[in-house]
Amino acid sequence: MYCHALDNERFLALYDARTDPRTIETLEYLKVHGISSMLDAAIYRNGIVAGVVCHEHRGEPREWTPAERQFAAMAL
Repeated sequence: MYCHALDNERFLALYDARTDPRTIETLEYLKVHGISSMLDAAIYRNGIVAGVVCHEHRGEPREWTPAERQFAAMAL
């Protein structure tokens, strides 16, 4: 679901990645590293996702600010 979401959305700003259905495949990784929130943006090459810039927050879940979301979207 994570890859499909990145194919269809400019970026993912996830308040609580541990409970978001789009990151269910990454749950073990999130738990091991104590990651609660994610702000991920796909990098496109010739219209195809070629990579991902990941911003990960540890600790209590947090909202990503409009400025942070704009910054992530610029990574495209």
